[in-house]
Amino acid sequence: MNRQAQGFTLIELMVTVAVLAIVAMMAMPSFSSFADNYRLNQGAESLSSALKEGRSRAAALRSPVIVCPNKNASNAVVTVDACLTAASITGADATKYKDANRVIVTDISKASISATSLFTRFSPTGTVATANTISLCVSGKGWDVVVDRLGTVSKTEKGSC
Repeated sequence: MNRQAQGFTLIELMVTVAVLAIVAMMAMPSFSSFADNYRLNQGAESLSSALKEGRSRAAALRSPVIVCPNKNASNAVVTVDACLTAASITGADATKYKDANRVIVTDISKASISATSLFTRFSPTGTVATANTISLCVSGKGWDVVVDRLGTVSKTEKGSC
C-alpha cells in the first residue's frame, strides 16, 4: 500500500510564517501613519463639534457657554472646574455654569495642543469676544480649529507642526 501524506510539512509552515512576517513588517509603518492621522482627525472633529455645540447651546439658552479641550498645552488634564478657572469664573458663578450645563469639555484624543486661549466663551448670541485658533498636532501633522468673532467654527489642515 502506497499512502500519500496529506497536509503541510514543518518546513512549509515555517516558510509561510516567515513570508507573512516580512509582509507584516512592510505594512507596519503605513498602519502607524494611518493610526496617527486617525487620532488627529478624531481630535479635530471632536473639538470642532464641541465648539459648534457650544455656540448652539449659548444661543438656545441665551446664556454664555464655555468650551475647553480636555488637556492644555503641557498635557495637563483640564476638568470642568479648571476650564471655568481659566475663564476667570469662580464661586457662585461657576456653580451656575455647572448647574445649567453651560460648560463643555471635549476629548481631543492623543493630539498635542496649542491655542491663543485655552477656553472659548460664546456669548448669548453665539458670538465670541475675540477669535480663537486651536492647533492640534500628532506626529508632525496638524489641524487648526478656528473660531472667528461671529462664532463660526472652521477646521483647516495646516500641514506640519
